[in-house]
Amino acid sequence: MLHRDLANFAHMAEALAPWLENIVVIGGWAHRLYQYHPLAQPLDHPPLTTLDADIALPERIPGETEADMRDRLLAAGFEEEFLGEENPPATHFRLGTDPTGFYAEFLTPLVGSEDKRGRRDVTAKIAGVTAQKLRYVDVLMRSPWPLALDASQGFPVSRLHRT
Repeated sequence: MLHRDLANFAHMAEALAPWLENIVVIGGWAHRLYQYHPLAQPLDHPPLTTLDADIALPERIPGETEADMRDRLLAAGFEEEFLGEENPPATHFRLGTDPTGFYAEFLTPLVGSEDKRGRRDVTAKIAGVTAQKLRYVDVLMRSPWPLALDASQGFPVSRLHRT
């Protein structure tokens, strides 16, 4: 795994630190992170690599924090990219200006139909970010493996983070 990839992911984890207990990393980064779990079997091949970190959010995040996710990501140097014609539009948070570089996108469960009251309902504003609603995301959030990220695993973080 490239050190830069770990640094980018750690940078995102630090920005999202107040919400780490409420979010679940899914997709390619989940596959990459499993190798650090104490119950994981060693891989005989490099883990799957993706440019984006898919972050699953519940429909509502309990508790209040001093800033929302969007504010913290922007303060950490992420750039907001709006996608699609939905209202609100789906959003990616890209780190740096490289169009092929690391970015985070937020997903949340789609419950019911994509069409509600005559209009599309495929995005949701949660904790300041716009998440794309997708079916079966809720299944991925049911029993996630908690994982501690720290410098001993190659993650340049200022403190221990649990995801």
